[in-house]
Amino acid sequence: MKTKADNVLSFVSIGESVNPVEFTAEEIAKLKNILRYIDVDENQDALVIRNGKSRILVREDGTLRIEGEKVTHTSQGTLHLSAALIEIN
Repeated sequence: MKTKADNVLSFVSIGESVNPVEFTAEEIAKLKNILRYIDVDENQDALVIRNGKSRILVREDGTLRIEGEKVTHTSQGTLHLSAALIEIN
């Protein structure tokens, strides 16, 4: 039988303790499902989010890579691209 403690996760940052956060069983199930899509690639120093044929890679050096069969951007305003070099195809 699960106790209330089973639904409490404690978060600790460097040098300080943060109050525990309580989650319902449903929220814990959702978090576990999300974790199936997230991985840390230590070889590339990157956080990787995958879902089917889509992949987002976030590197510690600031590199962000988005891969997918189709990438769509929708903006109500201006789309700004700023880089030393912009390659198209």
